[in-house]
Amino acid sequence: MSFSCIPIGETLVSEAARIVQLLGYNAAYVQTEDERSCHRAFWVIYWLEKVTSFFRGRGSMIPDYDIGCPVPEPPNTVPGQLDWLLTTARLGRLMSRTYECLFSVSAVQMHTDARIAAIDSISRELEAWNCTLPEPYQPGTPIRFSKSKNPCAQDMALQIRFIYYALVMSMCRLRIHLTVDQPSETNQETKRQLMEAARAVIYHTRYIEHEAHVPVWQLGIVPISALFVIFDFVIHNPLHKETATNISFLDIAAGYFSRWEISNKDSLPASSAAEFSHIARQFVRDVQARSQTMGSRRTSRLESDNIGPMTGGKNDSSGFPMQPSHVMNEEPLVLPDIEGSSAIGPDQLFYPEDPLQTLLGTYLPPTTDLSNMFNSALWYPGSL
Repeated sequence: MSFSCIPIGETLVSEAARIVQLLGYNAAYVQTEDERSCHRAFWVIYWLEKVTSFFRGRGSMIPDYDIGCPVPEPPNTVPGQLDWLLTTARLGRLMSRTYECLFSVSAVQMHTDARIAAIDSISRELEAWNCTLPEPYQPGTPIRFSKSKNPCAQDMALQIRFIYYALVMSMCRLRIHLTVDQPSETNQETKRQLMEAARAVIYHTRYIEHEAHVPVWQLGIVPISALFVIFDFVIHNPLHKETATNISFLDIAAGYFSRWEISNKDSLPASSAAEFSHIARQFVRDVQARSQTMGSRRTSRLESDNIGPMTGGKNDSSGFPMQPSHVMNEEPLVLPDIEGSSAIGPDQLFYPEDPLQTLLGTYLPPTTDLSNMFNSALWYPGSL
């Protein structure tokens, strides 16, 4: 596994999408002896292409309005068992609609109210799709599958959860951006939903195998996006009651990326992402120390103000009256104002809005190259 697999994999998926349409596998009838296999091949490639396009921030190569072939029924269907092909076909179409209605060029040019209405519509569709899943596969429920007895079931449940939470995070961040001038309780609920989705992604990294068959979006893109979201919540809410829990989730993410680096024998610089936990923890400690210092100074000033009327004025430690200029020239110790985070209440969450945000938090190059998230110069000596 290395960075070279990313553009190669995307090229293969794009070429496969072009070929299946050229062969007419998306049509209702295929002039071949094994029509069922052709339709099955189309829907497998359909899913791969939809996911790849969404995480690259581009439109799909397979138009949904030009598909006539049915989704083949699985053999030996068992009640309560997941129909993976039908599930991914529905989810792939929903991801394509999400990009078209929320993140495409035409969507960005829509009025704010229309975009918020589109977010509500896509959110309802996502929850409706979630309700069609068998309960063990639904996001929000624990993964109870045994990897040794049913490895495919656990992999399917994990991929469903990561796609679901990725869609939730992308829509929450977009809603925060669109409603930045409308602070309300609904905005706070959106921020909490964003935080819980990012926490769920980090929690489920424990089930990810660092193997070549794991998709890049599941292995790196979604976990890194969740890491950035939780890191933002910690930095912009250092004194919030949820900060300690968020730091614990950053520690979990640090362990995941450290395990990633060890399993790949340093071929991927994942330790850079693991350092976010240390940065956040040290920042919170510094802010808490400054807050305690400020509190003690305020207490001392209140005590001196209470003593002042008895002595006829404010005294310094030597007992002599202090001049007003001494009090005015003393530099107060203030907490850092992080882009408006200090303007909200102590029980409210602040999350920065980015007017140029993309799907999951960082602009991706034409090919999703995770090395740009770390230190590309280290891995491409020619750029030095």
